[in-house]
Amino acid sequence: MAKLDLGEKTVRELRTMAKRAGIAVKREWKKKDLVKVLSSKRKSAAKPVKPVKPANKTKKTLSRAVKPPPELVLTPLPAEYGADTIVSMQVTPSRIYVYWEVTGES
Repeated sequence: MAKLDLGEKTVRELRTMAKRAGIAVKREWKKKDLVKVLSSKRKSAAKPVKPVKPANKTKKTLSRAVKPPPELVLTPLPAEYGADTIVSMQVTPSRIYVYWEVTGES
């Protein structure tokens, strides 16, 4: 395709053509950059390039759904911690929550 023909296309069409030609298009490229790359690619390419097939997204989605959840390991709480403790916490100005643990030795 001649450079003049490429100049008549929109940026979106040029980006699509470049992707099909296997050219990695950068986001900041302008129309003149796309025309320049496509025209040089057309001159140097002797055989047509296969279009890039879109990735099959269903396989990825299915593989995520099939994975089992990680195993949850629960450790039992100890019956006592072996230390005398008293804890108080003010819940409201007129209410206090208090709990304690006293070992058998005490």
